[in-house]
Amino acid sequence: MKRLVVLLVLAALPATAVAASATAAQPTVKVAFSTKLKRQILVGGTGRTLYMFVSDAADTPTCVGNTPFSGCGRVWPPLLTTGSARAGKGAVASLLGTATRSDGTVQVTYNHHPLYYFKGYYPSPPDKQAGDAHGQDFAPDWTALTPKGQPLVKP
Repeated sequence: MKRLVVLLVLAALPATAVAASATAAQPTVKVAFSTKLKRQILVGGTGRTLYMFVSDAADTPTCVGNTPFSGCGRVWPPLLTTGSARAGKGAVASLLGTATRSDGTVQVTYNHHPLYYFKGYYPSPPDKQAGDAHGQDFAPDWTALTPKGQPLVKP
């Protein structure tokens, strides 16, 4: 029921509610310590937390605007690339990959999990700077990842 409510709320988002993510030629995925989560987690090149969607199958992103999860991609924009991703400090290069989305864009994966950012949705503010991890508390189907590419389980 909780998942249905979240999906219905996301479907009601106006198209301009949240901007889409930028595409980088070679985005960086690295590891940083989250003081909020008290764990090492995956982050993008600027230090913003990266998340996985539990409903995604291996290397198959389902959080796109033209799916039953309408509006999903505006709240959870994907980490996109036009090439390959680069492993930064603490990230394992062999766990990086890409997946082609249903809209034709290419999304970065880590341990076969498509990666997303969190743009916020009431009452959770967006992750705007390094260290923010507001998406971890937003919905049970979204989680940050460990350096090994596993879903983060809160201590």
